[in-house]
Amino acid sequence: MDIVEKLEKKKCKLLKQYWSYDYSTTDLIIHSLESSTVRSFTYKKYYKKYKPISIYRTWLDNYLKEEMGNLKNEMDFNSLHSKAFQSLKKYWNEIDGGEPEDYKFYKLIDLFFKFLPNLNELDKERKEWLFEHANIPIDKYSLLSYKKHSDNSLNVRRNPSMKDVEVLKYEKIQTAIKKLVSYHPVLLFDLFAWEEGHSKPEPIEFKLIEHNKFN
Repeated sequence: MDIVEKLEKKKCKLLKQYWSYDYSTTDLIIHSLESSTVRSFTYKKYYKKYKPISIYRTWLDNYLKEEMGNLKNEMDFNSLHSKAFQSLKKYWNEIDGGEPEDYKFYKLIDLFFKFLPNLNELDKERKEWLFEHANIPIDKYSLLSYKKHSDNSLNVRRNPSMKDVEVLKYEKIQTAIKKLVSYHPVLLFDLFAWEEGHSKPEPIEFKLIEHNKFN
């Protein structure tokens, strides 16, 4: 069974769980970025005055107030993504002076768009449109799942990290995963990869050798 078939098989279960979340703007601000995700921002060059999670959440609070109309109506996802990226990068530099690399900003923006469809003030059609068009928030689980279920043309390492996104290039990874999953949204692959990466290994079964076999 290839990955397209596996996603089809898992789709109902994964989507049922995903759509069970119903977020207020406050919920979205909190849940779209948790403390475990910002560990890669701990180098001092990335922030100078404020904690990265505080910078992001303050930016997002302002951004949702200013751009909600656009988030509800813009039909060009690349435009939505680019505008949010440029806004966060500018805000981060102006408010703090830190200088994370672009691929780190992309991760934050992609997390925002991953959780945005769960915002309760969006209508059903808009939620589904955003889910269909969003990019995947690349992490070690999605990279490992790509490696496992593809010909690994990206040459993903055995133990990838966020640093690999800089080396392998963000756009190249997004394109490769979109091609891999065919007609499925890449966020479905993200949900699949997360579940796969956190599943318990199957127990190893064995039978004891009868004693007389040694004679």
